[in-house]
Amino acid sequence: MREFLVTHPAVPPSKRRSARTELRCSKARRFPALSILAGALALGLGPVWFAFPAGAAADPPSDPSAAPAADDGSLFFDPKDGWLDISGFLATKAGFLAVPMIMTEPTLGYGGGASVVFVGPREGRGAEGFKRPNITAAGGVATENGTRVLFAADLRHWLDDRLKTVAAVVGGRVRLDFYGLGHDRVLRGNPLEYQLKIAGLRIGGKYRIGKSSWWVGASYQFFTVAASFAQELDLPIIRRLNLGPKRTRLSGPIVSIVYDSRDTIFTPSSGLFSETTLGTGWEALGSTSTYQTIDHVTLGYIPLSETVTLGLRGDLKRGLGDPPFYVEPSIDMRGVPARRYQGKSVAQGEVEVRWQFWRRFSLVVFGGSGIAWADGTHFDRSESVHAGGIGFRYELARRFGLHYGMDVAYGPDGGTFYFQLGSAWMRP
Repeated sequence: MREFLVTHPAVPPSKRRSARTELRCSKARRFPALSILAGALALGLGPVWFAFPAGAAADPPSDPSAAPAADDGSLFFDPKDGWLDISGFLATKAGFLAVPMIMTEPTLGYGGGASVVFVGPREGRGAEGFKRPNITAAGGVATENGTRVLFAADLRHWLDDRLKTVAAVVGGRVRLDFYGLGHDRVLRGNPLEYQLKIAGLRIGGKYRIGKSSWWVGASYQFFTVAASFAQELDLPIIRRLNLGPKRTRLSGPIVSIVYDSRDTIFTPSSGLFSETTLGTGWEALGSTSTYQTIDHVTLGYIPLSETVTLGLRGDLKRGLGDPPFYVEPSIDMRGVPARRYQGKSVAQGEVEVRWQFWRRFSLVVFGGSGIAWADGTHFDRSESVHAGGIGFRYELARRFGLHYGMDVAYGPDGGTFYFQLGSAWMRP
């Protein structure tokens, strides 16, 4: 926005001089941060792990499948290969994870935070109880552009694994740039800076259909959002965007249908995950506007050999009705700044190959493409991006199927790196 004020002829000279001075002082501090909300709703699982007991370790459970992994009493080494492994510790009732989070996402800027995460295998469910455990997390993050977010979330299984519930609350402020929808020639190089003050919750559940891999889900969300722009100006560009009221409420039901045959929710080596979600905002339930969002994602994991896994991902997203501009879908993949490429519709695909080449160590190669366009039915004013990179993993908790590592990605806005706990596409 400051570049727009400095260069646009419709802005009075006095304001251009003021904006030019401000630009020199703060040009480097433009880091959008809406994607942190997705991280909060994904249970706040961060990049770097430190594990320690909450007190004296509890006695091993009677079910052998839920007992600590180490036969010699060690909670941090695997008896099968003697390597560092925290499966045994996570199986105790007293254990939890203190998770420092290092923020390196280009959208967020540099920052950090911490969360406390309880990952508990479900007793009596054998290996399945480790691959799909109950998870509770709470924490907060802060970045250098002034973003501050606190969150808490819980994922739990009930009724002999026929019902799965999810609850999440989040609050704070995030600072972003808006580049328009699709290819916007004005905003592409001169984005509008704005801030969102957000508070809200989402609660819901999914029910398994018989003994199949199919689930049906329903949930409800309510958020209050106060949006403010860096400059209060009555310019044609702001009127053209019709950015809506400054204070909004997002309230409505969300329904979904899911197929999930993955061998673990953390770092799958086989199986398929496919989910179609319809989100809504209903004025009758207190929402400021009526709108719908449609999101479909398919993740496939194909074992090419005992040590090589091929991962495939495809996404389709669409906004309908009159959603707030910050709710419109965006391209989301490694190497692409979060919320940078928005549109009324978005399509993207990724490929990943993971090769566990020696003991617990793996090499990862990935790449993908995405397109966002402003018109819901045509590719007019579309914006396409491509990104890819490499990474490594260490098998940190064998019984949970959990790998940890780092990815280095390069996209249209340069290179960056990510700490990864589990899959980069993880869905609980």
